[in-house]
Amino acid sequence: MGSLTGDQAAFGTCESQTVQMLVDDLNANGGLLGKQVDLICYDTKGDAQEAVNVAKRLCAQDQVCAIIGPNASGQCIAIQSVLDQYKISDMSTVATNEKVTMQDGQLKEYNFRVCFLDPQQGKIAGSFIADNLGYDKAAILYDVNDDYALGLKDNFVKVLSPRAAPSSPRRATPPATPTSPLSSPRSRKLSPRSSSPHLLSGFHHDPQAGPYSRH
Repeated sequence: MGSLTGDQAAFGTCESQTVQMLVDDLNANGGLLGKQVDLICYDTKGDAQEAVNVAKRLCAQDQVCAIIGPNASGQCIAIQSVLDQYKISDMSTVATNEKVTMQDGQLKEYNFRVCFLDPQQGKIAGSFIADNLGYDKAAILYDVNDDYALGLKDNFVKVLSPRAAPSSPRRATPPATPTSPLSSPRSRKLSPRSSSPHLLSGFHHDPQAGPYSRH
């Protein structure tokens, strides 16, 4: 399950095509334990509620033994109750928010991931700006509705704040239509000419350049 359509389709499409290639190769060589493997792909459309609907269908209707995906943190966090109910394990692909596997001090037994966490990204970004670039403050742009963006922003602040000059992070609220956060009037106030670095926390989508990139 993953974002096969929508703004995050670049992730879901690449993942589904890769897994399909692996399944085809496996089946061509006798399958798994002598049986052919069927790959079922469902589109979450990059939406948390749709991810819940897909997870329920996979667990209750298709009765799968495991789930690969979804790709984003918000979707993975949203399906936790479904995984707990049906006791089906999920392997997230690029979800970095800590709450995907640990929430309120409780380990999420059926949610797994194969990538790094936000604390690692935030630590590296904050340390690089302070230690390598020598800055004592930074402007932060983040999407208040995105779990990945929030997790990265929070951990960046944890690392940089003890070394930084007193300042409050600036927030870029996502526009009503899916446009690049850098194209909003508020974002343009923080121009590249500013003497301080900018952290763009989350997914950036440039309609002219193509799919989302992570920062």
